[in-house]
Amino acid sequence: MIYTLTLNPAVDCYVYEQIRNGEIIKVGRQRFAIGGKGINVSLALKGLKVESVPITILGGFTGKYIKNGLKKNGFEPLIVKSRRNTRLNLKVYGGDNELEYNVLSEVTDKEIKLVKKILDTLLPSDLLIVSGSGSLEHYRYLLTDLKCPFVLDCEGHILKNLISFKPLIVKPNLNELMMISEDRKKAFAILLSGAKIVLNTLGANGSVVKTKDELLYIPNSDGDVVTTVGCGDTYLAAFIKCYLEGQPLEDCANFASKAAFFRAQKGVFPKIEDLC
Repeated sequence: MIYTLTLNPAVDCYVYEQIRNGEIIKVGRQRFAIGGKGINVSLALKGLKVESVPITILGGFTGKYIKNGLKKNGFEPLIVKSRRNTRLNLKVYGGDNELEYNVLSEVTDKEIKLVKKILDTLLPSDLLIVSGSGSLEHYRYLLTDLKCPFVLDCEGHILKNLISFKPLIVKPNLNELMMISEDRKKAFAILLSGAKIVLNTLGANGSVVKTKDELLYIPNSDGDVVTTVGCGDTYLAAFIKCYLEGQPLEDCANFASKAAFFRAQKGVFPKIEDLC
């Protein structure tokens, strides 16, 4: 079974209105979405007909909203209950202006210990996808003595300090790769000292897939983009689907790129029939 881990989930509130200073703005359109990188990976896998179990920390009315959203999508999440409300992020889009207010999360040591109990039940045949923000100390604790292979998608300095745990796949974007080293070759070498595969997503410029023996560059397709939210998570989910099926590395990367671009153009996670 595939498990995804999100230590800092969130409800994202999207507001679509022109930003005008000094005025009370009556909003005509808004929407809410469950979020968090690991949760996004599970949602993307769902569309690709791959089962997964989200593991996350939830609390308060926002946590209840995420739990209900996951169950509505057919998931049976493994949840650590928190006394605090799960984050509520505000994203304002109006004209040429975009503002994002992302609330910082406070994960307690007690919550992390409860997550660790869940991870200790995973089997060598499982796969854990660790995705999103978290402290280095917490991630070190959670990954110690983990029985199953894992994928890591987090901030650059954390990737660098966790590479000795030998993740199967790591997925830094360009900024995260530069946090490891401004020399890209050196950054790849550091990551490949522990990881089997590096997926380096480059936004509009495509992606690079690197192993010790192969280097692939996958350009993006041309077309308008409506969102960048969740595109990297979609890329990771689609790559893992193909990789677990035993497909060649280049086919995995091309499929992942196609899935991520669909997300960027349509603003929704692709279904398998959208990509065939």
